[in-house]
Amino acid sequence: MQLGVQTYTVRKTLAGGRSLVSVFATMRALGASCLELAVDYLPLPFNPLTAHTVRVAAETAGITVPSIQIKLRTAAEDPEGTAEYMRVLGAKLLVSSVVDLKPARALDKAGGIVDAVGYAKELEALRLSMEPYGIAVAHHNHHYEFLRPEALGGQTVFAYLAEHTEASFAVDTYWTQRGGGNILVLLEAYKNRICSLHLRDCRLLPADLALRPLRDGTPGSGTLPFPQILQAAEAAGVPYGFLECNAKKPVKAVQEGLAYLQSALYTQQ
Repeated sequence: MQLGVQTYTVRKTLAGGRSLVSVFATMRALGASCLELAVDYLPLPFNPLTAHTVRVAAETAGITVPSIQIKLRTAAEDPEGTAEYMRVLGAKLLVSSVVDLKPARALDKAGGIVDAVGYAKELEALRLSMEPYGIAVAHHNHHYEFLRPEALGGQTVFAYLAEHTEASFAVDTYWTQRGGGNILVLLEAYKNRICSLHLRDCRLLPADLALRPLRDGTPGSGTLPFPQILQAAEAAGVPYGFLECNAKKPVKAVQEGLAYLQSALYTQQ
């Protein structure tokens, strides 16, 4: 499995004025072999010219960009433009970033906390529209994919999406844990459907000190068993693991997180 960085992690660094080449080169120097581009957080417009700029920066830094993460509706509104963006970039994996949160806030008033049925149809339509271009489509999970709406007969949203689409999954270790899922179980049950992992830890804070006692963190800073997770991911043939976290000092977080993940990965080999 290749270890890389999800550029959401360094979004503030990019927004702060550092060049793409500089940031990408730093990620490469810290041990990342690849990047997943968080398109919605890139301080550049979404068009093929931008894709060319990103590709040149990545090639200069000696790092690859095999995957992008983007809002489903942004990609679905212009499938041809999205495919051209990815062709210029050289990426073959498109990750839909989130289920529409508006119905998620309805909290079961209409028989389900997430419009899983509608989203599954949109996701599958996007997958089919990208297929002629040789682009694979995946869904990135959050915590609510592990809830069991009555409208789905007690089935989890994750299981429903797996059953009603042919999309792959970019499984987020933190959100899976926070939602009550088990990353090791998912890697075994969906070993042919998981195209990447978003690697971030889950930190448990004292309940009396935090409104949200579960927070994400740099791999190695929390409770998740990354040596076992990476071993299971390798066994399942997952090609990419992208470090992702919401850190105040993102470059330091990448440095510490990648060092920990590389150590954990090599321990299993």
